[in-house]
Amino acid sequence: MKKDEKITLWSERIHEFQSSGKTCKTWCQEHHVPVSTMNYWMRKLKKLDEQSDTDMIFA
Repeated sequence: MKKDEKITLWSERIHEFQSSGKTCKTWCQEHHVPVSTMNYWMRKLKKLDEQSDTDMIFA
């Protein structure tokens, strides 16, 4: 799986989790995803989003 495919996959998973109204632990258990992995991707995607916002300011 390519990097951009992983980013898309995890963006969708995080959106699904946030829309579910469930706790992170409950959602992760139901979807067989380690909580640590979910936390990693939430931090990573937030950082990427902040970088793209900064890039647009300086473009």
